[in-house]
Order: sequence, then structure tokens, then C-alpha cells
Amino acid sequence: MSESNPEVLKAVRLLVGDLVNKERYVMLPAEPGEGDPVLGKFRTVSDANRFASRSDITEFSLWTRLKVVGGGSLKEDFKDSDDEEEIDDDSLESEIAHDILESLELTKELISPRRVIFASATVLSLLFVSLFTVVWVVPYDRVSMDVVYRQGTSGHIVLAQLDNHGSREISDITISIRFTDSNSVVLGRTDHYIDLLSAHSFYAGDDLELIVGGASVWENYQIEILLEYSYYNGAVDERWTHQVGEWTMELFTDRAPITIF
Repeated sequence: MSESNPEVLKAVRLLVGDLVNKERYVMLPAEPGEGDPVLGKFRTVSDANRFASRSDITEFSLWTRLKVVGGGSLKEDFKDSDDEEEIDDDSLESEIAHDILESLELTKELISPRRVIFASATVLSLLFVSLFTVVWVVPYDRVSMDVVYRQGTSGHIVLAQLDNHGSREISDITISIRFTDSNSVVLGRTDHYIDLLSAHSFYAGDDLELIVGGASVWENYQIEILLEYSYYNGAVDERWTHQVGEWTMELFTDRAPITIF
């Protein structure tokens, strides 16, 4: 910045508190002396003028501690008069644009591709550790039964799968599947016992498959699921029923209560 351009220097003096040094303007009496009180601190000259107008202050001076082009402490006197020198808007816009560009350059130096990659890897690692802790470390029980019903010309088919989504094993598992008509008459049934089902695993197969032949496909029926098992500090006894027959294929998911710790 050159001293030969007084308008630019004036603009810097007015804006320096906000754009360069981020210091606030200190309002003092017009001719400050030792022991004079501070009238206020402001971010912009406009704020200082508004305060002076509201407070009936006719003369004052604004001070900052920044040094510019060999000068001493900056001091500007401001008076509420019509003779106040106007600042060129183009000069102000040029100074603002220059400061913004400098800030962008500094930001560009601080944010490098290596730092971005490192920060992304750190965040992903934290998310992975959190997910691992919730899924595998925190003790909880969450069991569900998936049931698929299908009908065809040969009869009705019921397929089931037991899922242990929890972080602990379950034991002494008894599963019963019943297929009844609208009069609660049992048309088909299968029962199966499982000693142990480890955490985050499932059980399915022929033992959990029920085929009912000879029953009309034009009637409505009911599927009844009975599930009993033991977990870490208790036992569960669940019963679910589903009305079927309106559709050739239906899917259901039944969930036992979730227990934590």
C-alpha cells in the first residue's frame, strides 16, 4: 500500500479494526488526555457514529493500535458535521476484496489434500470403532422370526428362519409352527428344539418348514408361531399369529423384546 494514495490510506484506517487486525475502535474524547475515560469500543466507524448520535456526543476520537506504512498509532477524529470527508466506495471495495483474497490464500495453505485425507480417515475410524462397540461389545439380546407363506395348486408352504441379532447367545430354544383353518382346526404342525444359537447368527432349514397339502386355496387360514428361549438373565415366551390366504405369497417378521445388559 502506498502513502501517495490518501484515499486508500483513509479506507484502511477506517476498516483496519475489522478487516486486518480485528481490533475494536476505542472511543475517547476529541482531545484525549491522561486519565480520560473510555467512552466505548466498536467494531466499525458506523457503530461509533450511531452510539455518539444516541448519546449526544458531538466530538470524539477513535483509536487503534495498528501501525501503517511507517506511521505511529492511528488516530482519526470524527465530528457530527456535514464537512466529514467522504470515502471512495471503489477504494473500500478494493481493500475488502484484497483482504478476502489474503484470507483465502491463508485458508488454502492450511487445508491441504493430505490433511483432508487424514481427517477423513480419522472420522471413518471413529465411526467404525463406535459401530463395532455397539454391535459386538455392548451386551444385548435381539431375536426375530422371519416367516414366508406361499400357496399353490399342491397346497400351502410355510418357511421360517430364526435370527439372533444380539451380542449374546441364546439357548434352550423351542419353535412351534401351526397352520389352522378359520375354525382353529390344526391342519399342520411342526416343532423343533435347538440347544444353542450363537450371537449374530441364524437358523433355518427343513426343520422349520411346514407343508400342508389338500387344503383349499380359496379359504383363509392362520399361521401361529410359538417361540421359547433362554438368554443371559431370563427367558422369553412369545406367540405370534398371522392371517393368510388372500395372497399367494406373504412375508412376516416377528420380533421379541430387546434387552440390554
